[in-house]
Order: sequence, then structure tokens, then C-alpha cells
Amino acid sequence: MRKKNFLFIALILGILMIGGPFVSSIVAADKPIIVRLGHVGFTGSLFEKTANYFEKLVEARSQGKVDIRVFGASQMGKDKEMMQAVRLGNLEMCLPSTVVPAVAPIFGFQELPFLFKNRKHVERALLGPVGWKLNDVLKGKGYIILGFWENGFRKITNNARPINTPQDLKGIKLRTPKSPARVRLFKTLGANPTSMSFKEVFSALQQGVIDGQENPMAQIMSAKFYEVQKYLSISNHVYTPGYALIGKKFLEGLPPEIQYTLKIAAADTGNYARRTGQRMDRELMKEAEKSMKINKIDRKAFMTASKSLYDAYPKEFGADGKWILDHIMKAAK
Repeated sequence: MRKKNFLFIALILGILMIGGPFVSSIVAADKPIIVRLGHVGFTGSLFEKTANYFEKLVEARSQGKVDIRVFGASQMGKDKEMMQAVRLGNLEMCLPSTVVPAVAPIFGFQELPFLFKNRKHVERALLGPVGWKLNDVLKGKGYIILGFWENGFRKITNNARPINTPQDLKGIKLRTPKSPARVRLFKTLGANPTSMSFKEVFSALQQGVIDGQENPMAQIMSAKFYEVQKYLSISNHVYTPGYALIGKKFLEGLPPEIQYTLKIAAADTGNYARRTGQRMDRELMKEAEKSMKINKIDRKAFMTASKSLYDAYPKEFGADGKWILDHIMKAAK
């Protein structure tokens, strides 16, 4: 794992330095470099734990030369707004997940159901050539992926009935993130998907505007969806990474040793995020049992119903899409 992280880090730093050394115009010798990191996670969420871990790592390893300031619970805006702020240089870092395919559609691979078997598969797939290619895509849009963190394996909650097969989704008004690929997924599976920002979901569930939603356990429990949902179906239908994004221009303006510190810390934080996400899944499931009825889905039925999505992805994105999908599927072995 450390070898893969090192290769990823070395490639990114090499790309950044091709044009020669950068002299930072934003770094003062007697003042720390301020890096604001925004995310949508609530208190107790995996996003919060991960961002705070990164903050401690960077500040310790930089010996106070970098000051990471974390802003959670959408304080810096919704995911798409934060991504735009990072691109424009109005924010240094953000931690988006589900909205990235809306900005760079080739990231729609993450919307393919049951693509990732487990977190080891995620690591084999993303901490290598696939990750490098994805980083190249976002570089062209003004971002650098410092590290692959985690949102997690997603589950379905709702107030209508347990979800065992795709037929059980019929007619259910299900909130999805603002990702065209996620909307397409749930339309294919028979639900009535509607997109809205994460911070609006609780009130929409409470008021009956929607019947259900789908998120990883850490988000479901930290957002207290268990207070307004009756059923939790363990689907693990999609794994969504958390992308630790930093502005390309901002990063390139930093001294090489600071770039390296940020990259190494981000890679180590990714390992922490996956370990913590796995532990939280186990612990939070026990908590969820106290307030929601829990069931497992018929995985085979869902895979059969979603086959057309696997056929569509490489057709939509051509050789690059086929290459990404092939490499991710090979990493499962």
C-alpha cells in the first residue's frame, strides 16, 4: 500500500515540477500558510474525522508552517459551490464526493452499482494508474487530487417498505445527490429519484417531500436520518470515494517541500479514512438497529437490473472509459 501511495505521490510531484521550481508569492517566512478545507459532513461524520486527522498530520509534519482550517457542515457552501471556489482560488481545499461526476462525467464509474467488492479492492483500483488518469482529468479543470479519502458504501433508507429487490423501489421518492449518473442509476432500478443538497435532506424527509435517501452509514447516522426513517436496507450498492481536492494554482505556488508534506499527509489520511469507515460501519449498524428495521437486499436481482449501466459507460466515454472500467474490474481479483 505504501509503495502505491509513494508512486502516486511521486508522479504528481513530478508533474508539478516539470516547469521548474516554483517561487511562492503567498508564503511569508514568519507566517504559516493557511489552507481552508471545506466539507459537508456533520459532527461525528467520517468527513469530519478524516478532515481533522489531516489537519493534525499536516500541522505536526510541517512544524507549524501550514495551518489547516477545517470548515464542516457546509459552512463554505454546498459541494458544487466549494468546488467552484477552489477552482477560482477563493478556497484552498474541499472534500467532494458525489458531485464530482457532474463536474467531470468520466468519474461516473463510481456510480456503477456493485463495482467495488470491498475497501481492499478500492485501494488496488484507485491508488495506481486509474488514480493517475483521474487526476489528469481534474488537473485540466484546475484541481489536484491530493488523496483518495472516503464517503463509503451506500445504504438505502425509506419510510415505505424494506427494499429487497428493485421492484420494491417502484414509486419511492428517493433523494439522490446532484449527479446525473446517480439519477440514471435509480431510474434504471425503478425508483423516482430527485436531486437535492445533503443539508436539505433531513427536513425533506421529515415533511414527507421525499420517502427516502441513500448514503453511507456515517452520513446516515451523523445526519440523524434514523429519527425520520423506518427502514434501512443494506445494499452497499455504490462506493463513493471522498476526493481531497486542492486548487492546482494554489498548490503550484507552494514550496516543493510543502507540496510533498500535503501529499504524503493526504495519502496517509486516505488509509485512515478507509480503516475508520470500516470500523464505523460495524459500530453504527448496531446503533441503527435501535430505531430502524434492517434488511439485506437481493444482490443478484439488483446486479441483473443494472447491467445496462455497465454497457453504457464505455460507450459514453470511449477508450478512456473502457480502460478505467477494465482496470477497476481487474483489481477485484
